[in-house]
Amino acid sequence: RVSRSSYTILMVIYILVMCGGYATFGDSCYGNLLRNYHPHDRLAGFARLSTGLSIIFGFPLIANGARESFTSLYNAAYAESIGSHHRNLPRAKLVTVFLVITSCVAISIDDVKVAAGLSGATVGSFLVYICPSLVYVTIVRK
Repeated sequence: RVSRSSYTILMVIYILVMCGGYATFGDSCYGNLLRNYHPHDRLAGFARLSTGLSIIFGFPLIANGARESFTSLYNAAYAESIGSHHRNLPRAKLVTVFLVITSCVAISIDDVKVAAGLSGATVGSFLVYICPSLVYVTIVRK
């Protein structure tokens, strides 16, 4: 019951923000809503700063999870092919490779809607096609 009311409130907030953005900018809206505001608007500047700080401080959390997942996947694949149980990847090199790849992608994309669309399509496909299969295989193995 609490979850249902929480998701309902969240959905109403999202709909209000989306309608407010569309009412403000119409069809001439950028993928990044903050680009529509004047560069010297103080509230928009604060929102840009907040978004930047969120990305800067959230990236290490996401990168650490990606690094750990990649390492465990690599170790599992390496253990199956070689028969060994564990092989350490050089952490600094792996983090550097991840940073270089993500920086190159970030520099090459002009509009955030491309990245948001790509990540939404990827995660959506994972949730619809891959995740149910993984759950089924995990349940069958037990």
